Amino acid sequence: MSVPFELVDEEEMQAIEAALRQASAFHRSRMLAAAARAQSSLVLNVSSEVRDIEDSAPLPAALRFPLKKSLCVTDMTALEWCEKQVEFSFLRGKPPKTSAMQAGSARHVELESEVVKRVDVDIRTREDFWAVRFINYLVGTRQLLAEGLTRELPIVAFVEGNWWTGIIDELMLPEGSAGPRLIDTKTRLRQSLPSDAQKRNGRLQLMCYKLLWDTLCEQAIPLDEFFSNFELDPLQELSLSIRSHIVDIKLSSKVDCLKELLGVLQESCTVLPLADQLLKLRYEWQVDRSLIGEEEFMFDPDWLKQRIQFHLQFWNGRRESHLVSQSDEWKCRFCAFADRCKSENQR
Repeated sequence: MSVPFELVDEEEMQAIEAALRQASAFHRSRMLAAAARAQSSLVLNVSSEVRDIEDSAPLPAALRFPLKKSLCVTDMTALEWCEKQVEFSFLRGKPPKTSAMQAGSARHVELESEVVKRVDVDIRTREDFWAVRFINYLVGTRQLLAEGLTRELPIVAFVEGNWWTGIIDELMLPEGSAGPRLIDTKTRLRQSLPSDAQKRNGRLQLMCYKLLWDTLCEQAIPLDEFFSNFELDPLQELSLSIRSHIVDIKLSSKVDCLKELLGVLQESCTVLPLADQLLKLRYEWQVDRSLIGEEEFMFDPDWLKQRIQFHLQFWNGRRESHLVSQSDEWKCRFCAFADRCKSENQR
């Protein structure tokens, strides 16, 4: 199976893993290397042709979402925006990305390229795919501690009984700070700040990322559960290019399999500080990249826990999806499923 590649976002990471479960042929990925200290991290790419493999078949509500191996943070923010839209996306397929979404993705690529460069490695198995993500994380955290900045950091953690994945936009370690500051850059079509609902989504996203980061710092990954959930062989030999690169960038003198790589990761996480309580959203105008404004806010663990538990009730099939509130019905003007949703869900 030959798969063309493009830079992926965090939702597409899950579909890559699904595609690898269905294909044993040779795949290519891209490796990132920090320009300063020859430090490298990896990023996988995938075409839209395989993006929605896990999401294509209609399923009963109680069975629909648990079939996914993990939640990504954007699943949670999508649920916060509109649970009905998420449900229709699973049943009917996701609408194509808008030009605004594509512009946002392109901006993230630009920001990423300011601190890393790409190198190719070979991906032959699911174990290679996960090795790529963990090397990405290890190199990104090393870059953060050495240089005070890293971007597009992949992360995975076990939270609230579910596996979560995400890609943190930016972590900065300000001078004198006890922990890294999490920052997310949002691009805007209009030269104005977003609505309260959009700000709320951004706050939820960053709080989720802090939760995942802190969880990895404080708790070891439950390895048996991880390997079982993602159907991985902990002793499967990694591809030669991955094993060689681990040595070349001095992550370890020798790593042959995913279990050994996770041992390196667990040790690394024990010395990482918890993320700063202060989080930042940055808004840019798409036309010229000029700064529209910034919003700083404090991490709110109680609010975050309430929102996660509320949406997990739906995600795990314990209740049906909710319509947006009447005050948020303006969102429907921008939804591809609005007509169908209105016909099926008369208030």
